[in-house]
Amino acid sequence: MEWEEKGVIGDTDPMVLIRKVSASELAKRRTEAFSQHPNLRAAYLEEFEAQSGSQAFLNAAGNYPLLVGSKANLFKCFLPQAWRIASAQRIQGFLHPEGVYDDPNGGALRGVLYGRLRNHFQFQNQLMLFPIGDRV
Repeated sequence: MEWEEKGVIGDTDPMVLIRKVSASELAKRRTEAFSQHPNLRAAYLEEFEAQSGSQAFLNAAGNYPLLVGSKANLFKCFLPQAWRIASAQRIQGFLHPEGVYDDPNGGALRGVLYGRLRNHFQFQNQLMLFPIGDRV
């Protein structure tokens, strides 16, 4: 969850998405895009506001105490929520990348995760069932 203004500016100037654009060039293109598309500024600010609000919520210690100190992402935030609303049997299954196991700042999350872990499988995507490559 990071603010990426290129996505908004790219709606009216796709070249910022295709080419590697420096920060100063992006600022120039942003100014041009705002002047050529009067409604773009409102969309830009709305997107920035939504992204900032999401970051603040996901990084708030009161909302996700197990994630304090680690970089929040939607999957890491999903785990404590799933545990909180789980059935009495507490059975869930997740298909996800390995990042929760090797985050150097994720000790608190791993401490709870390992206590709940019954099986951990690693698969290769040889049949290309998932559009993520064949080695993940």
